Order: sequence, then C-alpha cells, then structure tokens
Amino acid sequence: MWKNILFFTLLLFLVSCTREEPVQSYFYLLGPGERFQEQAVFELSLDQETLDKAPPRDRTFWEHAADECFSVTARKIMSREPLVRPGKKGSVTYDTGFVRTSGEISPRQAALTDELLHEFSCELNMLPHWELSGQIVGFDRNKTVAATNDKVDLVMFDKYPEKGPAYFFIARRTERQGRLLLKIFGSGKILQALGGGAQVESATHESGTLARGMILETRREVLPGDVILLSFMRVKSLHEKEQREEYKEVQVQPRLRVVPEGEKESFENSRGQWRKK
Repeated sequence: MWKNILFFTLLLFLVSCTREEPVQSYFYLLGPGERFQEQAVFELSLDQETLDKAPPRDRTFWEHAADECFSVTARKIMSREPLVRPGKKGSVTYDTGFVRTSGEISPRQAALTDELLHEFSCELNMLPHWELSGQIVGFDRNKTVAATNDKVDLVMFDKYPEKGPAYFFIARRTERQGRLLLKIFGSGKILQALGGGAQVESATHESGTLARGMILETRREVLPGDVILLSFMRVKSLHEKEQREEYKEVQVQPRLRVVPEGEKESFENSRGQWRKK
C-alpha cells in the first residue's frame, strides 16, 4: 500500500513539473509591478590580516563594503519573501553600473585592537525586469540542489556585468489565484560573466550569456530553473555625523527607468559596466 502511495505521489510531482510554464510566461508584457528599495548605514571593521591578503587597502574596503551593503539590505527584502510580478515592457537603462561607490576611504583605528573601522551608507534597488534577469542552470559536482556558499551556473537573459561585483535575488516560479508570479527566497553574487562569446541555452530553452555565481543566503534549497533578478547598489563612504543624518532624511532616487520600445538607447555607460548580448 505504501509503495502505491509513494508511486502516485511521485507521479503527481512529475506531472506538475511538466506542466510548469516557461520562464518568459512569468514576465508580463507590462512594466514591472514593483520596484524594491532598501537603505542602510553600517560600520565595517577589517583586521590587518584581511587587509594584507588583498592589497590595496581602499579596494579591499570597497569590496567588503559592497558585500555588507547587499547582505544588510537584501536580508530585509528576503525576510518578507515577497511575491513579484515581473515585466518585460520596454528597455532598462542605468548609467552607473551595478555597483556605484563614492567618497574616500579614511578609516580610524579601533581602540583596543589592530582593526580599522569605517562607516558607509548604501542603497539597494531591484527592478524585476526581463533584461535584468536570468536562470540557475547547474551546480558543481553533479549536485541536484544547492545551498549557501555553493557555486552555481547561470544564464543571463540579456544584460550582465562585464566586471564585478554584481548581486542578485533568487526567486521561484509559483502560481497564486491563477497568476504566474515569482517568490523571492534567496540571494547571490555573480563571480564571472563569460561575455558575448558564451551564448548558451537553458533547460527551458531560454538563451543568454553563461555566468558563474555563488549563493550567499537562502531560506530553502535552490533548484535548477530558479530565476535570478539583478540588483543595483550605491555605496557611499561616510566621515561626519552630519553626513549620516542628511542621508537618513533625504532619499536619492537612482536614474533607473524603463524606456518605451522604439526609443533609441545606448546600453554602454561611461564605466563599461553594461553589456547587452
């Protein structure tokens, strides 16, 4: 009897998998339903050993600040496990790259240790648009599922970072009240994008650019076919208390917009951070 129950359960699972709609069906012929934005102010502490491993000092601070900015802000979004209605109307432009930094690094010495301390403010934006999305297509060592710190293979459907860092959310396809939606449950970081010469096709026949990433946090097992949504960040070095107070009071909106189809747009920005296949 138990064997029969197990068989029918497996059969129902397989049938449900075969009925899953293709990824493009989850991206409506409209603009994205919601823009996600979070802000944070944090203090970064680095010991001398960490700084010695990857000189120069300023670059090490910026790299760790970007990681911390995404961790702090992305966790706020993931805690809500929001449902997302993505879109693919028009084209997306952004003139600053995936991570923009500003200010000078001038850390202060911790009182009782060899650590250097520095404060940063940051803002994260995520616009669930087809051009800023991709799909997880495989894992290392023939794994069938992945978890935190695992490396993953990605297919970027349109835009991708020529240079790192770049960060993404992980979402699973779902259906609610007859609507095809995505549910965010994890986050990751793109380690490498192989460029225009690495065009591949995913298991769901979506073509794009091959990339490598790492899962940073997840609330469940990550599966092949899960969708990724790229984010943008602004990270600013802080020095004076007045600057921190001003940042908390004034929200600066990034120039991230959906351009109607038919308008002529350039997808190359001054820093060379964009590439369009």
